[in-house]
Amino acid sequence: MKHCNLLMFTAGLALVAGVASAATATADFTQEIGCLRKALHSSGWAPRSYPRSIQNDDANVAAMNLTYARTHDWALVNDGQRVVDYQYIFPLFHLDAKDPTNYLFEPTDHLLGLARNIGLDIFYRLGTSIEHTGNIHFNARVPKDFDKTAEIFAGIIRHYNKGWANGHQWNIKYWELWNEPDGITNMWWLPEAEGGKDREKMRDLFIKLFVKCLKRLKAEFPEVKVGGPALCSMKPWYFRPLLQACKDAGVAPDFISWHYYGSNPDAMVKSADDARKMCDEYGFTKCELILNEWHYLLVGRHPRQQLDARSGQKGASGTFRPQQHRLRLLYAHLAHQVPVLETRSGLLLRLRSRGQLGLPGRLPSAEQELACLPHLRRPCKELFRDVRRHRTGHRLRAGRQIRRWKESRSARRRLPRQGPDAHRGRQGDGRRQENVRNPARPHA
Repeated sequence: MKHCNLLMFTAGLALVAGVASAATATADFTQEIGCLRKALHSSGWAPRSYPRSIQNDDANVAAMNLTYARTHDWALVNDGQRVVDYQYIFPLFHLDAKDPTNYLFEPTDHLLGLARNIGLDIFYRLGTSIEHTGNIHFNARVPKDFDKTAEIFAGIIRHYNKGWANGHQWNIKYWELWNEPDGITNMWWLPEAEGGKDREKMRDLFIKLFVKCLKRLKAEFPEVKVGGPALCSMKPWYFRPLLQACKDAGVAPDFISWHYYGSNPDAMVKSADDARKMCDEYGFTKCELILNEWHYLLVGRHPRQQLDARSGQKGASGTFRPQQHRLRLLYAHLAHQVPVLETRSGLLLRLRSRGQLGLPGRLPSAEQELACLPHLRRPCKELFRDVRRHRTGHRLRAGRQIRRWKESRSARRRLPRQGPDAHRGRQGDGRRQENVRNPARPHA
């Protein structure tokens, strides 16, 4: 029987939508309604080079049967490894970008090789990982030289697809230019004195880099797909000038990409519809649409102060009930584990495996998440039950154990000391008596 994750995920969406609108949703888990389009079943997670000797993820990740692995933030989840990001592959920016001896490919070669060894295709994000370092940044800065940056990106593609610099013939298809450049505080940064707070200026600056890199890469590698820029959300004020600049330069992006973090599935689908119309309007009818980061995110700072995702009115969803919050927590965890969603408008969706939920309490660790991965093959109803136990079971069991321990300790303290063996911790009849002090020894 084919694994049909599509049914599982759409049922999860229906449940959450039902909670948010106080409606009733039903699902028949005995019926298969179709199978997932293979490209949709992808992730931002892959085997790690660190801490590989302590925790090997290969079997768990391979069991998910994912298609693509997107490389954004891999420098962060492979602690201490100089991988993927362009400043690690080409560490001395002032050197010649056409000289292969100025590149450091070996750590990234190893990491990408681990992903390929379990059957994953690479979706390579060109640029840098997110940098939450406050009001100063060292990696997520606007590059000093856009021409050299484009040449570095070309060197990376040449290494992995053409064998350059003792490289490979891996035929990596998707190459994404940057990630979330609309995040001017952590992904595309300039000091305030240089206009770093001016969002339109920062947008126009990135568009120049995007168009320059797109032209350079498509000129040498017409067979690959180059696009981006993985905006934080579908923002027409950002995409329209970018598409117009591409049109003016006579170069077409092979795809555009963006992210969605929210609680309204209809808004996610609408973003794809809007993107399709926008691309068609500028003449890019063959441009693919890729939503490659998403997560279920509660609107508002706390579930008791949640905002309705449709109307924006505080409390519009009705009185907060604990069972609503539990379902939301449960679905948020399922969104980690079931990386699938089918929508219209030709949307190609991929999941970022570890996103920020915006929920109170501790998130599951990587080890706990991986422990849940084998359950993907089980029916959604059982998965809901298992995830609920996973999130609350340990805490409940620990609470029961603590109560029992306290009760038993109190009972033992009330036991009378008796018999000649009491000082040795035994009752007069020979039975062991816990927690009895030696009466012959003076106490402090």
